[in-house]
Amino acid sequence: GDPRKALEEYNLAIANHPNAPQLDEVRFRMAKAYFGMKEYDQARVEFQKLLETAPESPRSPEAKFDIADSWFVEEKFVDAEKAYRELLTRYEKSDFEGSARFGLARCLEETGRLAEALAMYEEALGTYENPEVVALRIERLQSRRAQLKPQQAGNFGLPSNVEP
Repeated sequence: GDPRKALEEYNLAIANHPNAPQLDEVRFRMAKAYFGMKEYDQARVEFQKLLETAPESPRSPEAKFDIADSWFVEEKFVDAEKAYRELLTRYEKSDFEGSARFGLARCLEETGRLAEALAMYEEALGTYENPEVVALRIERLQSRRAQLKPQQAGNFGLPSNVEP
């Protein structure tokens, strides 16, 4: 129940048993504890250590997803997009494929790349765990695009905070 105490224990376990067979699980739990405390920079460091030391761990796809998700939560959409794309390249057929496609579509939408976002939502429709949510996002995005007039070829009213 106390994440700080848990982190202490995880650090001790890693220090005292550096070659233990379940070290990837300990690193993963430590990263999740930081994530839960909203210490995203440290969580990313720990997730990255897991990916570097145990790239084939069953926890690796989730670690990569959590890295991407932490960037998204911090509204660092370019970093999030890169991480989602890396997950899809490295762990495409993982349990996180649908969530990564959905997250990537949201990044594209947030950065004003509406056509790309729409295409990615359509890809996510078949893989995301909640297709009703994806269908709703598609519907809203189509409606939004229909209301926008192109400011120039290929630019459907980019948000003011996004460079073309």
